[in-house]
This record gives sequence, structure tokens and C-alpha cells, in this order.
Amino acid sequence: MADTSSQHGARKVRPRILNRLPPHLRGELLHMAVLRDRSVDIRTDKGGARVEMRFDEAIAETEGVDGLQIHRAYWVALDHVVETVRLGGRPLLKMADGRMLPVSRAYLDAVRAAGFF
Repeated sequence: MADTSSQHGARKVRPRILNRLPPHLRGELLHMAVLRDRSVDIRTDKGGARVEMRFDEAIAETEGVDGLQIHRAYWVALDHVVETVRLGGRPLLKMADGRMLPVSRAYLDAVRAAGFF
């Protein structure tokens, strides 16, 4: 993937985490979620897969993508957030693939600093 400028100002390069996915799933990184201990669901615009690893290690391998941890169990690529939503007062981010991911109070200030809510 060639370097391109993101709308948030950072340069995008292909993150190392994509090398852990089968070649047909190596698209634009959208978001990641902890499934259970040492298991991370990695989602791209071409689909997703479960990878056995710790979440903090997965986040470290997203270098080159303008992203943010929004919850103890969720990380998002900022360029693929399409909408902010409040459901029953709880903040959510709607992603390009239609998934709604929760923003926890602990990460809300960082999400706001990134330009959301």
C-alpha cells in the first residue's frame, strides 16, 4: 500500500498487524476488538479474522494508521469512523462497516480530542 495522507493529518502506511491476516483480507484497517484472553478480532474493509495475541501488542502493530483506543476492548482507525451516536446517553462510534462500537468514559476525552462528540 502506498503512503497517502489521511484526513486527520497523519501519513498512512500499511501497518504490521495486516501481515497477520490472510492475504485476501489485507485491506484498510478499520477496527480491532478483544475477543478473549490473547485473541483479537481484526477488521478491514475486506473482512476480518481472529488472531491469537495480546491486545496491547495488536495496538502496537497499528503504527502508521491514525487510530485510537476507545474502550478497554476496542481500537478504531479514525478515518473509518463515519458517525458519532448516543444511545441512552452512551457514546458510540459507527464504523465504515456499520458496526457500532462503545466509547468508555475512560477514553472519552481522547475521543473528543480527536474531533468526535
